[in-house]
Amino acid sequence: MRQKELRIALVCYGGVSLAVYMHGVTKELWNLARASRAFLADENAPTGSAAIYAALLRIIEDETALRLRVLPDIMSGASAGGINAVFLAQAIHSGASLEPLTELWLNNADVERLVDPDARPMWRFAKPYAEPLVAWLLRRPGSAVSESVAPETRSEVRGKVSRLIRGRWFQPPFSGSGMSELLYEALEAMAAEHAGPPLLPPGHPIDLFVTATDFRGYLDTLRLHSPALVEESEHRMPFTFHSPTPAEAGNPLADPLVLTLA
Repeated sequence: MRQKELRIALVCYGGVSLAVYMHGVTKELWNLARASRAFLADENAPTGSAAIYAALLRIIEDETALRLRVLPDIMSGASAGGINAVFLAQAIHSGASLEPLTELWLNNADVERLVDPDARPMWRFAKPYAEPLVAWLLRRPGSAVSESVAPETRSEVRGKVSRLIRGRWFQPPFSGSGMSELLYEALEAMAAEHAGPPLLPPGHPIDLFVTATDFRGYLDTLRLHSPALVEESEHRMPFTFHSPTPAEAGNPLADPLVLTLA
């Protein structure tokens, strides 16, 4: 019986993809890796979509005489994509479940929970001059709310967007400390649950790259032809993690505080 490895390097991008669909993508990749590990170990397939992936792997084996193992071993991302990449890498390396992250997004992925308390409108009639413009933008035909939001939830969405726009200006609206606390709690919840075996073979390397932004930046020298040297501001600040996959379950890729910082 032939065997092949399908190695996956994943790049997660950010923005509204944070909890809308990027977490769903990374969770399905996690389920695929779980199914692949169980299939190669001749174990019962996990439930849910992982069972479907395991059945697909069996079909490939029956029809092509090929045993395929899926190895997602490189994860990267920035902003919201970096968050999902961190959790996926932690789950693959340690064998922990991604369910705590799903619960985090379902319970807390709400703009009013993520906004810094100091950034909220001081009272109901804050910035009254902005209200007519906000109302027109959100209610006009063809707007994003009118086109993409279900009719029964449009009023709620319009109210939340209005309060966000009428909140604090010229400073970040969201709470960095609040978001960090949520992420740390999710990582701790992952560690507290019973972990299965790691999803990569023992000793197989796993790499995680998360790109943050250095607000002030630094000057980097570029060598060109004319002029010979140019100085350019560089703001990228990558966090890199590399580790061989452990043989035992429950070993984190890094300390939860370090992963939260990344």
